[in-house]
Amino acid sequence: PAASAGSLKVNMLQLLIGHRISGKLDFLIGGGPEWIQKYQWIEPRLIVTSQGLQVINLPCINPAAGVTCVPANSSFITGSARATLRYHWSPRTELLLTYLRYISPGSGFFGGANTDVVRFTVSHSLARRWTVMADTGYARNSRILAATASVANGTANYRYRYVGGGVHRQLGRYFSAFAS
Repeated sequence: PAASAGSLKVNMLQLLIGHRISGKLDFLIGGGPEWIQKYQWIEPRLIVTSQGLQVINLPCINPAAGVTCVPANSSFITGSARATLRYHWSPRTELLLTYLRYISPGSGFFGGANTDVVRFTVSHSLARRWTVMADTGYARNSRILAATASVANGTANYRYRYVGGGVHRQLGRYFSAFAS
């Protein structure tokens, strides 16, 4: 998002390696660097504390109200990671347990967040070209930019659980359709 909260640009590179633990159990692990470019407007404020005068930087929410806002751009490198345990229940059914850790550029609730996701997926092939799946998971997001959407009410973390499903159809060698 590029609202008054600011914006993030996220560039990620991951290397993955997989290993078959047994005839039915696979393990996939990966990770790599994320280069984050943070663009944000701040409102410097002078406050009096017991140590004297200090400048604190507040998010610039309403620059049109005569508030002096200055850009505070920075970049940093952090890491991302993923791990998946896949069990081949039958030749047509798989169970997956996945953990993901990355920085997401945001979606409207937070302008950018450190994200941890744990998900469980069941996938079943109905026919040669059709696959159905069910998915459930838990996600925890910690904000990176100081400002949030008004519905966030100043919170620093947002947690949620989800349940979903989908269908996948292979249409050709390199082309497929997916609905959820």
